[in-house]
Amino acid sequence: LHHESSSFDLDDQGRFASSNTQENTVRASNIAEQERKTIFRRLIISLIFMVPLFYISMGHIFVTGDTHLGIDIPKLNSKNFPQGCHLTKDDYVIICGDCGLTWDKSRETQYWVNWLSNKPWTTLCIDGNHENFDELYSIPCEKKFGGNVRRVSDSIFYLNRGEVFELCGKTFFTMGGA
Repeated sequence: LHHESSSFDLDDQGRFASSNTQENTVRASNIAEQERKTIFRRLIISLIFMVPLFYISMGHIFVTGDTHLGIDIPKLNSKNFPQGCHLTKDDYVIICGDCGLTWDKSRETQYWVNWLSNKPWTTLCIDGNHENFDELYSIPCEKKFGGNVRRVSDSIFYLNRGEVFELCGKTFFTMGGA
């Protein structure tokens, strides 16, 4: 019978270690496999946490048609637009025309301005053919999102016609009217 001889040496920390090369190879292979599994597990965990962070940080843009103030605006309530509950002020709802938030200074108009202002998102409006342009144009212009806007409240803006805007890394051209 032949027995493979083993000799023992001291490792870097002064412990006895086998100098049997076959044993060392198997041990190194096992350690490498454990390291690979650990790294792979960490990668998966990192990806699981990274995807929601990208989702949160990217911002969202929702686009809808006319709201005609009190007529169609309930389509933005939490029952009809449940996604809105999870948005932030860094997310945008764009109303394409006939928003009506500058129609007059009535209590009803002010109610809807306050209602939209209290939503978790930022509302952007593009004027349509059913706007009170005298009232709209009485609001001073300011630069925001890369173009000229008219601020109705801290989270409601009319985007001026013929302007280019940058939102969430996307470029938008606005052209109001019917």
